[in-house]
Amino acid sequence: MPASGGTLIAVAAYGLSEELSYQCVFSADGAVDFITRGVVRAHDRLECATVNVTGGAWGDARDADVEATVAILAWSNTTNLENTTNLEDSWSEDSESNLEMVQEYEELAFTSGTVSDNFACKVDNRASCAVYFFQYLLSRATRPLTIPSKGAQITFAGYGFNPATPYACRWENQEATSPAQVVSLTEVTCTIPPWVGYVSTNASLRLATPSGDVRDFSLIPAAFLVFAG
Repeated sequence: MPASGGTLIAVAAYGLSEELSYQCVFSADGAVDFITRGVVRAHDRLECATVNVTGGAWGDARDADVEATVAILAWSNTTNLENTTNLEDSWSEDSESNLEMVQEYEELAFTSGTVSDNFACKVDNRASCAVYFFQYLLSRATRPLTIPSKGAQITFAGYGFNPATPYACRWENQEATSPAQVVSLTEVTCTIPPWVGYVSTNASLRLATPSGDVRDFSLIPAAFLVFAG
């Protein structure tokens, strides 16, 4: 699923109750990284999105191209943990502290899980569901969109960029590439190669990795204007 968030996870489970509160806790590499609220739709169905209440997504919090485990946690609305009834209120940047806090709650058993209509949710045991977050490029938020043919530095916007991954930028259908540098989980910079051929008002840029080009989250990918210069 995209690290940009917004994907809806539908979970089938036993004995859901509107009198309990639920959280979907996402973890990878043994650390608790991300949490969203679960919404009860029926006694055997719960939904949670991959964007939390503050609008954050997995790709804002950590790198992508990783398999994460989703656990559904339940607790009574009257439970008091450190004077709070909401797990998110006690959330911190310390993943070990988060893991200890999460272990205070009852884990809910999955019977099956699906991620919208496009992404599979692998239930590898009765207590969790494995999902795969992949990184995304947002070309319409990339700047600048007007570039001289001799090349220029550009900043790619996206989600879940990994500092350990070698990136390169290139024009679509042109061979020359330039190395790119990860600035943060949501930004990569690159000095793009010179344009070969006639100038264009509809050029496409690609951000490449050893495993292939980073996918574009924009519904309509950005068109770059290349001018003589």
